[in-house]
Amino acid sequence: MVFIVAASAAIEVEACTPNSSEALGALIEAQQHLEWYGADDKDIQKAQCLGQQTFKDEELLYYFKQKYQVEAPQVPQAPTVKKLSKEINGVQFVDEHPQMLSLFKKLSKQNPMKCAYGVMCPQRHYSVSPACTKVVCAMEEIFGQGVGVRLLYLLDRYGFNGSHHVYVESAPWTAEELDVALAALGDLPDFLLPQNENKKFTHYLRGEGEERTVGNATISIFDRWNQKSAQGKKYTIVHELGHYLASAMDGLDKTPEWLSFSGWDKGTSHALAVFPSDYAKTNADEDFAESVVTYRYNPLRLQVFSPEKYAYIKKHLFAGLEYINEKQCEKTQSMVYQAEQAVLAKEKRHFDQQYALNSFQECSSLLINLFVDGDSTAKAQQCVKRIHFAASIKSVADEKQLRPQLLKKFQNQEAEKFVSTKSTQYVYDQVLHLIADSIEKLLQEKKKYIILSNKSKEARCEAITGRYVYQSAKEALAVFGENSYYQQREKLNSIAQKVCAEWELNDWPTKEEVVASLKKLLPQELQ
Repeated sequence: MVFIVAASAAIEVEACTPNSSEALGALIEAQQHLEWYGADDKDIQKAQCLGQQTFKDEELLYYFKQKYQVEAPQVPQAPTVKKLSKEINGVQFVDEHPQMLSLFKKLSKQNPMKCAYGVMCPQRHYSVSPACTKVVCAMEEIFGQGVGVRLLYLLDRYGFNGSHHVYVESAPWTAEELDVALAALGDLPDFLLPQNENKKFTHYLRGEGEERTVGNATISIFDRWNQKSAQGKKYTIVHELGHYLASAMDGLDKTPEWLSFSGWDKGTSHALAVFPSDYAKTNADEDFAESVVTYRYNPLRLQVFSPEKYAYIKKHLFAGLEYINEKQCEKTQSMVYQAEQAVLAKEKRHFDQQYALNSFQECSSLLINLFVDGDSTAKAQQCVKRIHFAASIKSVADEKQLRPQLLKKFQNQEAEKFVSTKSTQYVYDQVLHLIADSIEKLLQEKKKYIILSNKSKEARCEAITGRYVYQSAKEALAVFGENSYYQQREKLNSIAQKVCAEWELNDWPTKEEVVASLKKLLPQELQ
């Protein structure tokens, strides 16, 4: 009955002029009869654009088959990647995708902890059947049928690690519990997660600990959560995700703008502050988390009670998506979707040299290694494209005043799909000429010494590097960064010796000829 009074008052507020005394009175009345939470089970059940609510083992397995060719080389959409055979924590894997191996390692690697004073616990080694040579099989044997594949999905899709083997004072999840957690995560926009690659998302030891759920940089579920309805469990998880996302996005719940809405900037809320729930009155952090979950499952309530909070969360967290009707929560309504399309269009029609230059310092080791190791091409290309793509995303995010964290999932996709060959070729050409300039200057400085020396050609070329290449590289230092170039000094000197060896002592190379010599050191596909 209390909720009905609050809801009626909310409708009355909506109908009144915002500044009228009637509206203010209705709002005060509604705030005096708030429910503890901002949405009840019925609100959550009828909410718009809910994600997948039930999960079958075969559906989750197909996700990995499609993405990583797990036991399914016939899947045409999956990219071709070199499979690996290796042992991880006692389990021998054969011809497995590197990313699947990485997931297993994260879910099985024990965090350092003390078994006794000053003694660290040894890493657990697992025993599985000899025929179990794939990650999904090993996970199912170690964690239980249906649990293993769900933990893999939770980590790969959302960046959350739910392994009780990794975190102390954690209990094993059940498949049913993980289904509820996955359903709650799926109710949020696709672009919001993952924000990190390996964040804690655990169930505390059963029968012990606090009667609450904790969320900020990590999420821990306690026993009281198990006593709630399925909808109540989802509400709790989305509430905790509100804390987590606020933290991941540089303190969305601590900005001056957010704190001003209810007077939290003064330390406590003011008398006329408006909240979506009674729980939200606790502090600014809980106010934000409750506003997030109310925005998702009972949006009209938040919009009517506090238009400012509604607009803030719509802009900074949900990027324009709303949940009042199905049309408003289509992905095309999102500023993130619009920004992604702008990035892709920009890559197709425009090439900015400054974006390419951003890759020098980040990828310096890999770029210089191109002249030393012919097998490093793929890694160098991947690095250059990733940095270029990230810079392009940042540019569009700045233009649209969009938090870059909202584009994190998009940024982590394969940049090779979007970055033009022109941009990467420009980087390689610039690296070539910068290193050539450094070597040519060094050779000129050593020219007189080498000509007058009676040493053999090989000895003279080796002596050239008595002064490091990086010390003659003012232009390259400015682009690569002094520290990056310095760290590669031995490789640079090795490259200089190879160039020197190509030339007779009395036939001194020009910069163009040094460039030609350097090109011969590059992998065939980059020459």
